[in-house]
Amino acid sequence: MDKSDLELPRKLNPACVWEDRIVERDYYGDLLKNYKKDKSDSTINDEFTINNQIRILSDPFLSENFHQMRYITFMGNKYKIGSVEVNFPGMLIDLGGLYNEEESDDEDE
Repeated sequence: MDKSDLELPRKLNPACVWEDRIVERDYYGDLLKNYKKDKSDSTINDEFTINNQIRILSDPFLSENFHQMRYITFMGNKYKIGSVEVNFPGMLIDLGGLYNEEESDDEDE
């Protein structure tokens, strides 16, 4: 696994204006399940979902902020986080489809 990326609130000025920012941190882990599911429909190119499960070694920062994780960079691609099971000192993370940064930015507006 490459990176776990979290979006954390950050205070911009004394007037209490807050902005979200992405914090990238490197974590080590194991791929427990490698699973791909095809979604066949009437489109030319079928879509698929990655349902991988990763176990990573956590640290206090991640344990306190795991609920703010947006995606994991795995094998050069960003994947949505489907679920997280905290099992200190590690975490089990189920990955979903590819993470689209543009969709995420639209949701914030």
